[in-house]
Amino acid sequence: MQSIDALADALEEFEGGVVIISHDSKLLSRVCDDAERSEVWIVEDGQVAEYDGYFEDYKEELIAEIAADLDEEEREAEERKAAGQMR
Repeated sequence: MQSIDALADALEEFEGGVVIISHDSKLLSRVCDDAERSEVWIVEDGQVAEYDGYFEDYKEELIAEIAADLDEEEREAEERKAAGQMR
């Protein structure tokens, strides 16, 4: 999107402080790729915590966590199905 690119370009040039709250991973990846210039804070379950790493690292961890949760749910569903067939 041109508007996201324009905003990211402007933020990269800006020398002041900015707080960005966004679900747009493209924007966050662009503006949070420099550990000296940016901090990543995560809001989850009513808690706010600083993330020690880059946004892309957090995104990869989150994807892995979601995949593990889905695998666990699938395994549990298969176990329930197998238990139901044994009756």
